[in-house]
Amino acid sequence: MELITEASIELQFQLIQNNKALAVISEENEISGFAVLILKETCPSKLTKYADLASIAYINDVVVSANHSGKGISSILLDKAVEYAGEAKCEKVYIERHEENLASAGMMRKPQFEIVDTFHGPETQQWIKKDPLYW
Repeated sequence: MELITEASIELQFQLIQNNKALAVISEENEISGFAVLILKETCPSKLTKYADLASIAYINDVVVSANHSGKGISSILLDKAVEYAGEAKCEKVYIERHEENLASAGMMRKPQFEIVDTFHGPETQQWIKKDPLYW
């Protein structure tokens, strides 16, 4: 399981405060999960290999509380993040997945994300894209 670092959390809060990212939150008496959607030029520069940053969004994290896992919350968060990307006129949405996170593979297959690239090493990842205009 991948841990989210304090530095990553701080950066994501800064992006949200500066209107460079959106927080997608699921709550039912408590926060049960969240996703962070980074928009356009604020996306990681490594994505320029695949697209012009001005036309894309990047889902940085999809996290669900252990108390709420297995309820489909991650899929709902992912769907909403893609919907918001479409509203922001983003042509593609990118997300990365660690190979060992088997639950995320199913979550990404349901909305028909496609594998763009696979990286091998200690941080094996897959880049996946979805066209929010055809969601």
